[in-house]
Amino acid sequence: MRKNETNGRPHSKLMSHGNSAQSGVVLLVLGNALCCSIGSADAQIKMVAQVAPALQEAPMTLEPLNRTQFFLRPNENETLKWKVQGTATKVSCEVRDYHDAVVASHELEVKGGEVQLPLRLAAGFYELRFQPGGQRYGVVALAPHQGAVDKFFAIDAALSWLETRTEMRADLVALLKRSGIGLVRERLSWGAVNPKEGQWDWETNRNFDALRQEYTRNGVQILELFHGAPEWTKLNSASTYPEQLGKTKASWQAMGKQWKNVWNALEVWNEPDISFGGEEPADQYLPLVKTINYGLSESGSSALVGGGVFAYFNPNYIQGAVKNGLLDQVDFVSFHTYAKAPSMEQIIGDYRRALMVKGQPVVPLWLTESGQPWKSGQERPTIAEDSTSALDITMKAVEARACGIASYFAFVYPFYVEGAHNFGMMGQEVSPLRSMAAYTQVIAELSNSQYVGDLDLKTTAVQRARVFAKGDDAVVVLYAENAKMGSSVAWTGDVTSLRGIDGRQLKRLANGGIPVDDGLTYVHASLKSLAGLSRQTIAAQLSATAKSARTKRPAASAIVLQPVLPKSVLATKQGYKVAPGDLATFPFKVRVNNLASTAKQVTVQCTLNDGTALPARSLQLAAEATEEVQWDVDLVQTLQKTGAETVDVEVTGKEQGSAIGSSLALTLLCERDLEAYLKNYSSSTKLEITDLTRWKRNITPIGEMKMSVVDGKNWQLFSTYKPGDRWVYPELQMPANLDFKGSQGIIVRARAMASAVVRLMVKERNGSTYFTPFSLMPADGGWHAVLLKWGDLAALPSAPPDPNGQLDLDEIVSISVGMNSKTDENTLEVSDLYVARNP
Repeated sequence: MRKNETNGRPHSKLMSHGNSAQSGVVLLVLGNALCCSIGSADAQIKMVAQVAPALQEAPMTLEPLNRTQFFLRPNENETLKWKVQGTATKVSCEVRDYHDAVVASHELEVKGGEVQLPLRLAAGFYELRFQPGGQRYGVVALAPHQGAVDKFFAIDAALSWLETRTEMRADLVALLKRSGIGLVRERLSWGAVNPKEGQWDWETNRNFDALRQEYTRNGVQILELFHGAPEWTKLNSASTYPEQLGKTKASWQAMGKQWKNVWNALEVWNEPDISFGGEEPADQYLPLVKTINYGLSESGSSALVGGGVFAYFNPNYIQGAVKNGLLDQVDFVSFHTYAKAPSMEQIIGDYRRALMVKGQPVVPLWLTESGQPWKSGQERPTIAEDSTSALDITMKAVEARACGIASYFAFVYPFYVEGAHNFGMMGQEVSPLRSMAAYTQVIAELSNSQYVGDLDLKTTAVQRARVFAKGDDAVVVLYAENAKMGSSVAWTGDVTSLRGIDGRQLKRLANGGIPVDDGLTYVHASLKSLAGLSRQTIAAQLSATAKSARTKRPAASAIVLQPVLPKSVLATKQGYKVAPGDLATFPFKVRVNNLASTAKQVTVQCTLNDGTALPARSLQLAAEATEEVQWDVDLVQTLQKTGAETVDVEVTGKEQGSAIGSSLALTLLCERDLEAYLKNYSSSTKLEITDLTRWKRNITPIGEMKMSVVDGKNWQLFSTYKPGDRWVYPELQMPANLDFKGSQGIIVRARAMASAVVRLMVKERNGSTYFTPFSLMPADGGWHAVLLKWGDLAALPSAPPDPNGQLDLDEIVSISVGMNSKTDENTLEVSDLYVARNP
């Protein structure tokens, strides 16, 4: 599930939480991951059990005989059955439709401890409401999926964690098959399955293998996911990723053999770009991707390998992954988003542009987490929450299809509480919500169709009119995000049929208009009859790029390079911060791994971004052996040559007689003192930070903050916290006459007295905010000077979206300096803050 950590997604794993941008940072960056910790699953079960005490105390409770009964064939006689506990001899049941209108009422007798409900429902979604007891159940009246399964339509099932009851798992898997879902995302605990080297437990207390065989029996394939490495794969218990790659390869080779018939694909690690990756750069993550790629290739498994698994769009981390060979190691790159549907085109375009590197292949994109939550504390959401969730999840699937995403995984199938939110598409009682009904219908509507363009309906009431076709049979998806009951759009062409978001049959209005009450309507028509179809759209361009993607990853190299940095270096997602005292003689070490079962002769070369080529090293590596090489580098010399603040290092390992090589690319963030930065940026503008009236308070509700001026020149921030998300980001209001145009970034000199992630944020006039998705400096009590380039900032996911998707320097109204504290009391002090400018 998602972890409620304080690092900088300010969350995602499942989305942004809180009312402020900073709260979002705290939870969004952290929240975006259904975590693989067994302990968290146990806590989840307890949380679910506490949600509905009223249900447990009711005078009558119902237990469905099975959960497959809640998916009915439309317009056919069906009977639903429940076991009854309690003293009631009669119960009443109201049947309500998608918009909560009562369509039928039933008075039922309890016989033999059982109640039966006869139903004949037209296509659509319904909710059953029982009295006494107040229990509610969702019903989907849609025909079982027919024809070939379209693996674009997938779901994050997470049954390994969220549903451990065997009989419930069987029903839920069967319903996936019925709905036309042939691919699910599951989670595996590597350490539980392989707790010691050579020791295996394929079931564990979560019945991993039994669940995977259940999927296989139903023709449902699996995208496997994991994060977290067993201790026996590490050299240092504090390490995030495995360091003993030979042992790692052998482990995944064995898993590949065990599950070769059930895995369609494997995602390597979950969201390495946030806390799950230890806040480390991509060069630490890629050796694991390369090792698993090699291990699976050796196992004979045909499973696809996916990498990236990005929590949010961070260009620097993505580019770092590409430089370290991501695109040569995977069949697809995956990412997550919990943004609203209208943002999808921009987000997908951002990822495509970041991954379109000259000389690198185009790879398929998979969107493996995409949801819209409802408020926790209830077994089923309100109608408004349910409808909002259904509309957004479904329309994001439409947008993903139009923009060339290869597979879309709705998040998340079972009931799942994450703090203040619930992302489940099924209620606590395990019956469908509107989101599940709507997702089932979009699968029926668009499976195996092709996006062909957009219609311009000349109205602002509809934000999208996407057109999909199979031959001449077209489906137009009308999206009206803010539609209300009675909303409609004008339509002049012929229509063969109309359906609402839940699949119910709709009728054209007397004036020819088309209802869009749900916010989404499916219009069926002949493709030839559609006037004003535009095929030159942004989505069409993205889709065309996707069609050019390669279909299989290249052969894997047995040689894998790992960086080995001194303990004095601070690893961040942007690179490695090197202290001033280490610049003159920096010990740069690389671990060279031979994963093959035969000996290899390898040449290792290292170059710096100033063109310096360090002496090549030739190694004779035995089978499955490892050796380290080291260069002592004068970073000061390189900095003087380039005039930069960073040193880029590239290492290649070439196996003799093979065209396949291995690469390693990393960035050393060379810390200078303030005077050095001001010398290089001699036209910098100093910002006034000691006028406390210009600072706007901004702290988590569970915290208190106090600002003061120390020694007449330093701004100091003292903060304390109760248990919870510990963040504080006061905003320094910018003078109206300050011009940021032509500037390169921000220079800050500061210190944090206790453990924290120190960040800087800038806010535009429209509320859009850009932040450092990494810590500016070590929180070690010492002073550190930092040059932050504007390009290092990323859009804060929990802030209002920026219409043009980029930081506009002429729109900056405030700068925040603050932290996500890891202690209940902390102090941040800033001595200098400059807008960096060259002469």
